[in-house]
Amino acid sequence: SQNSKGSWIEQDAQKLESWLRQCIPGSVRAKVIAIAELMASRPLIAFITFYVLICTRSIEWLRNAQFYIEDGTEFYGKAFDFGSSTVFEVYQSYLHLFTRLLALIAASVHIHYGPALVELLAIAVQAAAAAFVVSSRLRNQTPSDCLRLAFALAIVAAPYSNELFANLAHSQWYLAIISVSILCSTPSPTVPGRIFDAAVFGLNCLTGPFAPVLALIGWSKWRADRSKVLPWIATGC
Repeated sequence: SQNSKGSWIEQDAQKLESWLRQCIPGSVRAKVIAIAELMASRPLIAFITFYVLICTRSIEWLRNAQFYIEDGTEFYGKAFDFGSSTVFEVYQSYLHLFTRLLALIAASVHIHYGPALVELLAIAVQAAAAAFVVSSRLRNQTPSDCLRLAFALAIVAAPYSNELFANLAHSQWYLAIISVSILCSTPSPTVPGRIFDAAVFGLNCLTGPFAPVLALIGWSKWRADRSKVLPWIATGC
């Protein structure tokens, strides 16, 4: 809900930032704020930073790259054997378009490098989710750059688990994080940005079971402010 002081998320974020100011020394706080502002305004720098951080957590997996659960038998194996004819194949009662496209990319190189490339592509999706969460497009929802940086670090610093890192089978979860973030964010002011948003939505709706959730969030946003759900229509683009 909205009131004269903004949403409850904005109010809580301001309270948390005020509390952190009292707890953290000024010199440290200034450096953290500078890093957060840089990450928010430079998505590529944020992506590279998070990518490197995730890779440092996945050294052992990258050193001895192996397929995890369905990555080998269902995604990479079928992409290697049957090529693009598998992209719309149903598995576990729903489509996996995004995952199968990544598998096709991995299958395009020598099979010796296939497992490693699968892991690197999956890490890229996780890093992209963190980079979008910290971006300036979410400033209206969470004004504090530092708080958004904390959220992004939580994405890359979750407890160790084979299910969370470096596998295609669960990259759809990070794609869902990006999709929800786009729905809740300020619309991109550029045409490439809007194309990116539309592509992410399309891939997400054809990957995994998240389409109903996205539809519900989108409908709620449309009722609250129609111009933010379909900005290219509202602006005549």
